[in-house]
Amino acid sequence: METGDLKLALFEPIEVEEPVAFDACKDVVEAEQMLGRIMIANQNIDRIKTFVEYVNNRASLLVGQEEARIEKAQDALEPFVKARIDENLKLDKNAKKSLKFTLGTAGFRRGQDRLEIKDMEGAVQFAESHNLPVKVVKSVGKTDLKNHVKSTGQIDDSFELIEGEEHFYVKGEA
Repeated sequence: METGDLKLALFEPIEVEEPVAFDACKDVVEAEQMLGRIMIANQNIDRIKTFVEYVNNRASLLVGQEEARIEKAQDALEPFVKARIDENLKLDKNAKKSLKFTLGTAGFRRGQDRLEIKDMEGAVQFAESHNLPVKVVKSVGKTDLKNHVKSTGQIDDSFELIEGEEHFYVKGEA
């Protein structure tokens, strides 16, 4: 499905009608007519809700299809980009981990490192002994502990520094 095929009447402007004011019913006939108007309006609301649910479900399916296409395209592109970047890194260890194309950029980014606490008490003792902030609930501020480990190289058996993983990305040109 091409982007140009996405033409939905939902995006067209809607003229909002002011509700008509009714006089108080004077007899059974007018009451029946008013009740009929209410019943029709309720049926219209039910139809609109059903339609909106259908459109939302359909849109979710279409988004899922497009996301699957993106994933398949990235799976096809990633090995080529990785091979080219690996070649560039062999020639220059400081080469970028991305490639610029006419339509955009593709490459790899390392995710943020995260600190996994294996023994909270031991991590708290470690943090306190290194004058790092310790929360009142006796937990360790992972960011401070992670930054301390990264800057000093000091580590304890109570936690483990897990390096961020590289993630493939594609960015279109603006």
